[in-house]
Amino acid sequence: MKERTDYYFERLNNSNFVHFVKLYNDVFGTNKNLSELEAKYDTAYIIEDYWAYLAFDAQSKEVAASYSVIPWVFVDNEQQILAAQSADTMTGNAHRGKGLFGVLHGKVVDLLVLNGFKFIFGFPNQNSFPVFKNKLNWKFYSKLNLYTIPTNNKIPIRKAFYKFSFLRPLHNVLVNRVFDKYKFDPSNYFMEDKRHIRTQYNDLFLKHKRADEHKILKIDNSIFYIKITNRLLIGDFKSTVEEFEKCLLVLIELASKCGITAIDFMCSPEMEVDAIFSTYHKPQESLRIGFFELNKSTNNYTKIKFTLMDLDTF
Repeated sequence: MKERTDYYFERLNNSNFVHFVKLYNDVFGTNKNLSELEAKYDTAYIIEDYWAYLAFDAQSKEVAASYSVIPWVFVDNEQQILAAQSADTMTGNAHRGKGLFGVLHGKVVDLLVLNGFKFIFGFPNQNSFPVFKNKLNWKFYSKLNLYTIPTNNKIPIRKAFYKFSFLRPLHNVLVNRVFDKYKFDPSNYFMEDKRHIRTQYNDLFLKHKRADEHKILKIDNSIFYIKITNRLLIGDFKSTVEEFEKCLLVLIELASKCGITAIDFMCSPEMEVDAIFSTYHKPQESLRIGFFELNKSTNNYTKIKFTLMDLDTF
């Protein structure tokens, strides 16, 4: 393929990370700072360096686009599998329709192959799905099930506070006070499901994932890993069919006290948590689960299962 002269490409590193932050905020309309995004992409506990490429306009030298992945470890019968989650795909308005995503994807793929990664996985939305499937040749085997549970609070107080970041800390005082009754130290506790290939949930993963919005709760003998945004998101949980209904009622009550109007949970079909949740509520199909094979392996992609906690946005 002929080398492009209208753009030049750099692997993401400490020196050019400020350009990545600028592009992120411009594309997504956010106000993320350098440390927040560095924390998301610093996966040195798995493997060093950032796994992303940037495209720069050759004339203006301004950042134009980026594609990034996050190193990930799965466990299959105690065997570790090195993979990567497709994360932020970003192209500035003035540079769309110029094939940059395909070029950046190819450069990231070459980098991952060289370093022994087995596959990329991801959950593209309805807008990017056709590109992943038809132009990049990703394979899709199933969709996540989405459970949405309304709370007893019909006035979106939390949503109003969450919209304005300078007000959020005030409301977080109430949130912490309400939820701390069930706060749990997860020492030596990890979610397990030996029937499937799952993310390696260990201390290092939990430490990397943990943010102020995350909480681990123990309700009776059940464990819930949650995130509170403008909604209550259940990342993963361990419970029984008999206990779950009572636990969900407790979560609904806690969320209602904080002005949260809905609880969300997503997971792959055929998981134990899916069977438990579906006993009480009917799911709807949500994000597609996609894979791009990097190194030929014997992985059975239909055995790889996810919960909401596995998404890079959680």
